[in-house]
Amino acid sequence: MADGLSLIPASVLRNLADKLYEKRKNAALEIEGIVKQLALAGEHEKISAVINLLTVDFACSPQANQRKGGLIGLAAATVGLAAEAAQHLEQIVPPVLNSFTDHDGRVRYYACEALYNIAKVVRGDFIFFFNKIFDALCKLSADADPNVQSAAHLLDRLIKDIVTESDQFSIEEFIPLLRERMNVLNPYVRQFLVGWITVLDSVPDIDMLGFLPDFLDGLFNMLSDSSHEIRQQADSALSEFLQEIKNSPINEFVKLGGEQLVPYYADILGAILPCISDKEEKIRVVARETNEELRAIRADPADGFNIDAILSIARRELTSEWEATRIEALHWISALLARYRSEVISYLNHTFDSLLNALSDSSNEVVLLALEVHACIAEDNKNFWRLVGLLVRNFQNDRVLLERRGALIVRRLCVLLDAERVYRQFSLNLEQEEDLDFASVMVQSLREEDINAKFLVQLDKLIRLLETPIFAYLRLQLLEPGKYTWLLKTLYGLLMMLPQQSAAFKILRTRLKTVPSYSCIEQLKGTSSENPYSQILQFSEDNRNRYAANVANVYNAIDFPSRLQQFEQMQHKHRMHSKSKLQSRNSTPSIASQSIEEEQLFADMALLTDLIKLNLSDYTEKIIAEYIWVGGSGVDLRSKARTLSGPVTDPSQLPKWNYDGSSTGQAPGEDSEVILYPQAIFKDPFRKGNNILVMCDCYTPQGEPIPTNKRHNAAKIFSNPAVAAEEAWFGIEQEYTLLQKDVKWPIGWPIGGYPGPQGPYYCSAGADKAFGRDVVDAHYKACLYAGIDISGINGEVMPGQWEFQVGPCVGISAGDQLWVARYVLEPADRLTRYRLDLREQRITEMAGVVLSLDPKPIQGDWNGAGAHTNYSTKSMRSDGGYGVIKEAIEKLGRRHKEHIAAYGEGNERRLTGRHETADIDTFVWGVANRGASIRVGRDTEKSGKGYFEDRRPASNMDPYVVTSMIAETTILWKPT
Repeated sequence: MADGLSLIPASVLRNLADKLYEKRKNAALEIEGIVKQLALAGEHEKISAVINLLTVDFACSPQANQRKGGLIGLAAATVGLAAEAAQHLEQIVPPVLNSFTDHDGRVRYYACEALYNIAKVVRGDFIFFFNKIFDALCKLSADADPNVQSAAHLLDRLIKDIVTESDQFSIEEFIPLLRERMNVLNPYVRQFLVGWITVLDSVPDIDMLGFLPDFLDGLFNMLSDSSHEIRQQADSALSEFLQEIKNSPINEFVKLGGEQLVPYYADILGAILPCISDKEEKIRVVARETNEELRAIRADPADGFNIDAILSIARRELTSEWEATRIEALHWISALLARYRSEVISYLNHTFDSLLNALSDSSNEVVLLALEVHACIAEDNKNFWRLVGLLVRNFQNDRVLLERRGALIVRRLCVLLDAERVYRQFSLNLEQEEDLDFASVMVQSLREEDINAKFLVQLDKLIRLLETPIFAYLRLQLLEPGKYTWLLKTLYGLLMMLPQQSAAFKILRTRLKTVPSYSCIEQLKGTSSENPYSQILQFSEDNRNRYAANVANVYNAIDFPSRLQQFEQMQHKHRMHSKSKLQSRNSTPSIASQSIEEEQLFADMALLTDLIKLNLSDYTEKIIAEYIWVGGSGVDLRSKARTLSGPVTDPSQLPKWNYDGSSTGQAPGEDSEVILYPQAIFKDPFRKGNNILVMCDCYTPQGEPIPTNKRHNAAKIFSNPAVAAEEAWFGIEQEYTLLQKDVKWPIGWPIGGYPGPQGPYYCSAGADKAFGRDVVDAHYKACLYAGIDISGINGEVMPGQWEFQVGPCVGISAGDQLWVARYVLEPADRLTRYRLDLREQRITEMAGVVLSLDPKPIQGDWNGAGAHTNYSTKSMRSDGGYGVIKEAIEKLGRRHKEHIAAYGEGNERRLTGRHETADIDTFVWGVANRGASIRVGRDTEKSGKGYFEDRRPASNMDPYVVTSMIAETTILWKPT
């Protein structure tokens, strides 16, 4: 230690511990020179003493400034050693790595800087410490201090360069380190890991594909990350591996791991199923193909295939908010049942409740798939009895399920299982039911559906034959008194089984009415102890001997007296229950005696209600669509409405329409037809319900966009791959003025006079300052209802002037949404009605208000009205985005005149260099400068990424023109 102190002057050591960076830096340069001289002289023991001094007295000191000095000193010593630094690395690197966990963020920052300078000197010799450095960088990538993150990012890039050019890097030693960290959830660490996987895969001498199973499940988990960027990076990494595999990429990709993947199936599936419903189409496709490939591979539980874990994932995803994911979860349960039935049945207690809950799903497809799974489980009697019992309990506890899905569930089970078996089991369960009201409702529900069952469909077809001459022969038999009693009783029995609304019921009832009443009554009164089948067999006398024995056996096997007694007991039980209910509901005997008439009245009322609902359904299914387009002035909006047959969810479902363009200044009288193309739909805040507003653009009958159709060109720009990849975001601040209708003077102002100097009105409150708030609030709520991304409102500098903000919106949708927001605002009478509908507790009456988008509605010392357009791209929002922002602003400055010409009429009256504007002929930008053409926010400058605001557009600008022009200039235009 004494040697070290003697080698470095005391003044240098004092400066090395100084709080000022410049003094520490100068001291480090002195140390660099001292070490360089010692290295030339071959004095390596003295160099070790210097390094030891820097480590013990400085890098490990409790004083933060001394630790900073020690780090910069160690880096300086390495620079002084130059080519001979490798032999001292084991002494230099550990204290630097230890500083990565220092509690002081500045120390961690200087540790990154020191290691960066050390790595630059030693390059490939650094590989010996790679695993420790990688571990440290992994932690620093998620550091709470953004400056430390930035420094770690730079160091990471250098280490990647060193690794890719080194022949000493051991992928075998690195993979266990990577595998341990692949399941972390921190987004910064995930980005760090994917970055390393991508870099190493790009090195020809490193075979990352051979180690794919070690980190494949981690990549799949990242596909379901909440961060869009991480999902894209993981998808990109997976795509890179796919490029290395020829012929059926997904197929080979999943099979690549072979038996090694079997233990990871549940983890992979847990990541894949949510991605099937991802909003990114590319991720959906990859997830769906991989899911199908996984399901196609047959694995043996003996090889580690965990059926319970797979079922657990499927159960979890049955509660997903996305239909596609729930459907695939059911497909997995079905596939497992088909292959491993006994194992799946053994886990049934954990799965049954989830499958029962699926029967209440909002999607019919999910319900039908769940029923298929239930039917597969119910192939054996034990699980069949359990299924029917649980269904009865569910129907009893959830009458809504019985009402909405009961018929579908029973009907589908009859198809999948034996219909007679289903009805018999339901009957046995309901026979024991103590809740007689529920039993009655359940029976009615089953009775309404039984005609759809297989065993009654044929009966329905048979009875329809009664419309043919066959019934004439049967009728002859019924005319003979005392004969064919059982035939008549059988037909009446069939009549009782049929639903009253069915065609078969009506046919049979009509035919039975043709039987003479005396014959009918006599035969029904008559009793017979003979075999009832004997009379029916008379129709086939020649075959009687052949079938007599079989029919007798069937008849003798049925205990008719016992069944009849059982039926009568059940009928009596329900009748007494009905009487008890009536008596408890009616206080006097006279009313109770009218029970039959009352029941009939209730039935008639229910029927009448159903008829009213049926008649109204034709009207309520129809909707009104208000087609909106930009008129001939390029600023005015036009609209007209039409009736559609049902709700619409996408513009592609809407028909094109036309209007008289000669009346809007958009076509000549001799060829006046203009065609409206629906482009975007919004909920109608005025008519509400399923009614919609439709934003359209305009074309000639030949399909060419008319001159005032600015959307067409904007859509072409935003669909350009380069623009689409940048995901351009826009936020537009629409300023406007509310005028008094008759005098066209701002509301709240004395007619022809002025309210006083501007100043107290911006974001003000109070009836003497905030003029028109009820209209503004009504507009705000109407836009929210419509589905417009309106993000806020505020009062402006001039009294009677307001602003609303739309965004952030991506690409062309910014124009669609702003035009519709203007449409909602423009008709003041609409907003008054909307206010009344919402029962606003405000007293100001806004009838007769006129909207003005003039950029300078009042001359003089008053602010104008603009449409400041906030803008960012993906590159601007990413690290290093501030440089991209400055490049974009430079481009906008070079095309200033072209932009001003397209930014609205009358803008020269507003852009005067006063009232928070730049002069129209001058382009200037600045940070937090509202007197500039382009303003950059303080937060953007501080974080080094974000957005900027173009303050030049006038309030009457066309948002299609402005947004597409900004995107074209900043992304597509290449200045010469």
